Amino acid sequence: MIKNITTRLPKQKLNVFLVCLICSFIAWSVSKLSETHTDATSFGLNFINVPDSLILDKASNTNVNITVRASGFQFLGLQFGSHRLEISLNEVRHGSTGYFLPRHLFLSQIQRQLPSSVDLLEVDGDTLYIDFLKVQTKKVPVVGDISLDLGHNHLLEGRIKLQPDSITLRGPGSEIDTINEVVTKPVRLKNVTEGFEVQATLRNPGTLKYTSYSDSTIRMSAKVFRFSERIIEVPVTVINLPEGTEIKTFPASIPVLCKARIDRLKNLKANDFRITADYDSLEKSQSYLEVRLDQIPKLLHSAELLKERIEFILKRE
Repeated sequence: MIKNITTRLPKQKLNVFLVCLICSFIAWSVSKLSETHTDATSFGLNFINVPDSLILDKASNTNVNITVRASGFQFLGLQFGSHRLEISLNEVRHGSTGYFLPRHLFLSQIQRQLPSSVDLLEVDGDTLYIDFLKVQTKKVPVVGDISLDLGHNHLLEGRIKLQPDSITLRGPGSEIDTINEVVTKPVRLKNVTEGFEVQATLRNPGTLKYTSYSDSTIRMSAKVFRFSERIIEVPVTVINLPEGTEIKTFPASIPVLCKARIDRLKNLKANDFRITADYDSLEKSQSYLEVRLDQIPKLLHSAELLKERIEFILKRE
């Protein structure tokens, strides 16, 4: 129809006609939007202020349909604004059927979040029922999943330290009862020649839906030193030798390979060690004795016997 009209009107008159048509449409739209209407709309619900001793599991409603009276402009604002309402649970009640938020508290929270010029007429549903899980806590050790490739002639001094070395789990008993430790995600270090400190993220199994950790990351650190080696001859002491019996061992001393910082190796003496062979362990027709290293200086990183058995000759008085 408009096409037929435009073909019969001069171009100038056509422009005037279109301007008038647009102005009329705008005037009509403004008039309609200014009028007060009663209509329904829907909002999703975000639950906040959950009591510390409880974990929110589910609610009887996660969205709400409401009927309001407002102008067309206000309805337009509701449609383009956030379609979620925050519902505080700090006033939740507990009854014979469980936890619930009374209707009047539920309605008042909704009304406070609507513009003052919007009248709340009706809300679908009655009392809002909430299912909670009771919170439990449990302290468990942290295990570091770390792999070190130490540089040539380098060793760890002591153990790898974890900070913190334990964390607290917070969640329902059904989830945390079976957890006895928490492991970090893998950390791989190559050609390590000096002390280090790295941050590692804790693994969170997918089965933990409601459980939280007191810490999500830890620090792992250790000292690394360059070591030297020294071999020291230590005499063998035979124990539990029968009375009236003498023994001569071959060899009389055993070489011990020691690893430590060079300054700690300089002052080593044979009497800092103790190597023993137990005569009571001797079996019939056995011609040798096993030896063991019973004592080493504390400052050594490691000490290794280079010979594990000795031969012997007995002499009875």
